Amino acid sequence: QKLIDDFSDPNLLQYGSVHLCFAGHVSDSQMARISKCKELVSRLKTFKEINIHFYFFEDNIFTFNKPEAFYLFNSEKNDIRTTSFLQAIGYNLFTVCSILLEKPYIQYQSTSRYAETVAKIVSQNCEDFYSQLRQSEKKDKYKNPRARLIILDRSFDLVAPTQHDFAYQTLVYDTKDEAIHLLDATGEDGKLELDETDEIWMRFKNKHLAETLVSLSNEISNFAADNEKTSKIKRGDEVDIEEAMEVIRGMPKYKELLKKYTLHLQLSQDTMANFTESNWKELISLEQKIITGVDDAGREVSNMDIIRGITKLSKDLKREDHTRLLIQYLTCYELAEKDRYNMITSIQNDAFEQILENLPYIYPDIEDGKNLQRRVPKISDSDFSAYRKKLDESTYDILRSTPKLSQIAIDTFNDNLNSEEFNFMGDAPEEAKKGRREKKVRKADKDISDILQNPRIILFVIGGLSHHEIVNLHKIQEEGVVQCQIIAGSTS
Repeated sequence: QKLIDDFSDPNLLQYGSVHLCFAGHVSDSQMARISKCKELVSRLKTFKEINIHFYFFEDNIFTFNKPEAFYLFNSEKNDIRTTSFLQAIGYNLFTVCSILLEKPYIQYQSTSRYAETVAKIVSQNCEDFYSQLRQSEKKDKYKNPRARLIILDRSFDLVAPTQHDFAYQTLVYDTKDEAIHLLDATGEDGKLELDETDEIWMRFKNKHLAETLVSLSNEISNFAADNEKTSKIKRGDEVDIEEAMEVIRGMPKYKELLKKYTLHLQLSQDTMANFTESNWKELISLEQKIITGVDDAGREVSNMDIIRGITKLSKDLKREDHTRLLIQYLTCYELAEKDRYNMITSIQNDAFEQILENLPYIYPDIEDGKNLQRRVPKISDSDFSAYRKKLDESTYDILRSTPKLSQIAIDTFNDNLNSEEFNFMGDAPEEAKKGRREKKVRKADKDISDILQNPRIILFVIGGLSHHEIVNLHKIQEEGVVQCQIIAGSTS
């Protein structure tokens, strides 16, 4: 209405030429109102729908900021609100594809009615959108080779969002709020916005916390080397955090950047202190036994050993960490109903007990247990051998487990994704129909220009994406395991 008001009086026209770009879809009723405004229509030079119904968390991670999607798992299949919500998610996901000029081959988690519904909506919108473009511009406008879009809901993996790891990003978000308030080097209140405007965060967020601490200390020392107050550093004497802060105070030239360095050093030290205080090293060790079914030497771990480990460690854990540990255990191991009840009530907190009692809404198999036995396969011998090789080459601890989302990305890139577990919606690549693999550029040096020739992989999770999964998606690209652009998104 405000746009039309600008052209309502021919004697008070606001603009000579008009370029209209809409962030969302223009409805038929809105289009009718615009077309009736002759003064506006006569001056129109550009009319575009950009369709930006999403937010970028990182350059390759997007979200719809809809945490309420998690309540889908406790809703009726044909509930009007559920249907409307899924339609909105499907349309938003289509806008991601349209912005990327992708008409992807779509696969969805076959056990998820939500993923199937969203896949249908995305497929239909893509067909309509590119059909209209083809008619108006006489050619296909989408990228070739076409991307793969994999749609899942959170039930495909309850372990990854609950487990701990060693990455700076994951541990920071397990420790602090999104906006980080700390004291800077001058004693004033500082604030870290952990996003792409912070170059230090971007360099270290996927690194091991211990590596981050060492690197930050070294880089601060290198900055200090040019300052007149750094004679102690130049002599090679050991410098602690207080001395480093004193050095920074005398360097106005680098004040803003060094302020961030100091804040990150303080943040990483606070995170390490919390890591130690929360007993997360022991917790991660036990989590890895639960998830992989073996210890760090590759020996199979019995169910009773796991239960004894949980009983012993839980005394020193915060209730949130205890709850996350039990979610992993109940996902990976079967228990009789009575034993499951005893384990849930051991948390001794009504709110956290309710979380555990609600798990069957997301993962119904939890209620099927009758005997004390492992529910999921243990890590394969080949995967454990690969872990041992990486561990021998690494300076720091690493995890034996790989999040399922990363494995799905790897299988998709290698054309090994099971088409029965992930059905196609609409057309499929000719190679998939004939059981052949797509030809992809593979470079030992991971040259980015060549990798970008390969079709993108777009992963979308209804019900949320975890920092642990985000870190691991970056890792498999950095290591060259997946040599294409991975874009991952979720409802929250």
